[in-house]
Amino acid sequence: MTTSQNLMFQAALRLIARVDDLRRLDFGLGSERAWEPPLDLIETGTEVLAYVAVPGVDVSTVEIETENGILVVRGERRRPIEWVSAGILRLELPWGPFRREVRVPTGCRLSSRETANGYLIIRLAKPAGGTAE
Repeated sequence: MTTSQNLMFQAALRLIARVDDLRRLDFGLGSERAWEPPLDLIETGTEVLAYVAVPGVDVSTVEIETENGILVVRGERRRPIEWVSAGILRLELPWGPFRREVRVPTGCRLSSRETANGYLIIRLAKPAGGTAE
């Protein structure tokens, strides 16, 4: 590609990213799409731990399921009441419903959930003997 083609391509990518940012804001126009919170997944000898970044979410309302080796985490980050009458200066955080699916060893089951430093920590117990597939 020539330099001018590269510049045009970069500009197009920036516009696509901006449109995606605007779509995530969801002003009640069209159907609402779920955003995916980032997560880290680690495995010990007896459990699998998921650290899900969902600051501002009441974690007691988050739904957590494991089935057929898939961990599903879903919930919603609600906008603060101040949004009703406030002017918007900058928007970067995703709001509205979220859903995240990630493969975990088969046979894991939810043992607990806790929060620490803005993370939802999900503990999944591995099957007896820690021999999850």
